[in-house]
Amino acid sequence: MFVKIFYIFYVYLTGVGVPDDKIWQRLHSLAEGSTQTDLVICPTMFGERHNPGQKASVTNITPLNCTLGSVFCALCRYTL
Repeated sequence: MFVKIFYIFYVYLTGVGVPDDKIWQRLHSLAEGSTQTDLVICPTMFGERHNPGQKASVTNITPLNCTLGSVFCALCRYTL
C-alpha cells in the first residue's frame, strides 16, 4: 500500500508515471542506508482483528530521521 500511495503522490507532483519495480528498487536502496533509524511506525490504519480500535502511529520522529529511507525502513521493520 505504501508504494501505491507513494506512486500516486509522485504522479500528482510530477505528472509522470514510474514503473513499480523502479520505486521498489529505490526504496530498498534508500532503506539500506537508514538501518540505524529509531523511527517507529505502526501502520495499522484500520485496526487489527484482535484490536479493532488500534490506529496508525509514528513515534520518535525527528528532522534527522524523517527521510524516505528511514520511513520505508521503519515500515519494513514493523511486526505485530
